[in-house]
Parts: sequence; structure tokens; C-alpha cells
Amino acid sequence: MSSESLERFAGSYRWVKYPRSTLGKLIALVPGPYWIVVQANEDTSLSLSFFGTDAEWRYVPVKQHVFKQVEGGPQLLAGLQVDPGDTLVFRQNQAGEVTYGFVSLQNMAFERLAWYESAEAQLGTMGSLLLLFVSAVVLWPLSALIERLRKRTRAPDPTRRRVLWVGWMVSALNLVFLLVLLLSFGEGLVYGVPLPIRVILVIPIVTSILSVVFLALAVIAWMRGTWSLVSRLYYSLIALASVLFVLFAGYWNMLGWRF
Repeated sequence: MSSESLERFAGSYRWVKYPRSTLGKLIALVPGPYWIVVQANEDTSLSLSFFGTDAEWRYVPVKQHVFKQVEGGPQLLAGLQVDPGDTLVFRQNQAGEVTYGFVSLQNMAFERLAWYESAEAQLGTMGSLLLLFVSAVVLWPLSALIERLRKRTRAPDPTRRRVLWVGWMVSALNLVFLLVLLLSFGEGLVYGVPLPIRVILVIPIVTSILSVVFLALAVIAWMRGTWSLVSRLYYSLIALASVLFVLFAGYWNMLGWRF
């Protein structure tokens, strides 16, 4: 099998055993054993590794969709000796797309992920949202303070103040939610939901509604040509980030109390 043919097996995968319809799905967001990466090598072998670890196993094709381990063996992972097994098998759908992989380790299966479901995409999205919301929470009040210190003589604009207040409120609430989530969740979500997360689950519901208003205000700003071009671009960027946060929260079952 050529290295080009092996590319159809390469991609991001995730173990199939995790909660799908409840908040416990967040456990699959934890970097480590839940994320699996399959890479095609130039020597016509496949490398299987767990996201965020140095452990790696190599397999070579022996039959259609069947691979045998040639390198790796038992390796230490999170204090445990782990070996996926000497056989790696893939399954494809009717369209010929590889959808699942199987290993001997406790007869485990893993599913192939779309690009937006991959570890890099999900963690990158969360990190980007954090940075954008931090910038909005800091920069908007800071710019207002700088203007006041410079004693600019400009007539007060209540409309502009209300528009910025909506954006700041959405950004601040989403930022608080993400920070509390990062500090609170872990494998314990499989067995129960900590009180801090139960309380802050109201935030995505509130910001989902406010995000619609936020995005509408950004559209109105462009239609009326208010503010400078840079200000409109930045305001629109934060508005789009708030919408992306709603999609992110929905994907991980964080809209409502789903536990």
C-alpha cells in the first residue's frame, strides 16, 4: 500500500465510550487519552498516538483495512502500562470514507472526527474565544479611560455607550463561564456535576439571547457607518466570537442543564 493510499486512514479520532447527550461529554475535551491521532508515514506505515502524549505505536498493512503492530508495545501512559494491541482495523461507510478504527485493547473502537471536531480545532476555538473576550473586557473600558484622561471634548453619545455595554456584558459573562469551566471540570463530570458548573450554566442561555442583539447591533453599525472602520471591524469580530461561543457551548451540551 502506497503512502498516498494510507492518507485515507490518517486523521483525528476519539474513543467511542463517552457521554454523548449530557454535560459529561466535556470529559472528551480533556487533552490526553480521549484524543487519538493517526498519521501516514513515508515508509507505508501508520502511526497511532494519543493527543498530548509522547506514546506512539506503528502499524503496517497486512490486509484490506487491517494493520499489524511493528513498533511500540506496552508504554507508560498516565502511570499505566498501555498497549492498543497488535492489530489495528478500520471500517468504512458506503461512500468509501473511513469512519471507525478498532484495536485489541478491551475491544475498543474509536470514531473519526470532522475537522471542526478535532482536538486542535476545539481547543484552538476555546483558546481563541478566551483571548477575544479578554481583549474586549480590557480594551473597551481602557479606551474609555484614555479618552477621559485626555479630556477629549466630545458630546456624550448614549447610544454608543449602550451598544458597547452590550458587547462588554456578553464578553464578560462568556469569559467568566470559560474560566470557571476550565477550573472546575474534569473526569468527575462522569459521576456528577460540581455546584459551580450547575450555577454558571445559566450564562450560556443568557449570552445566547444577548448574542443575537450583539450581532444585530454590529450589522446596524455597518449600515449606518458609525464609528471608525477599525472600531466596526473589532466590534463585529467580538460579535461573531459570541455567536461561535453559542455553537461551541451547544456542541458540548452546555446549553441548559443536560445532566
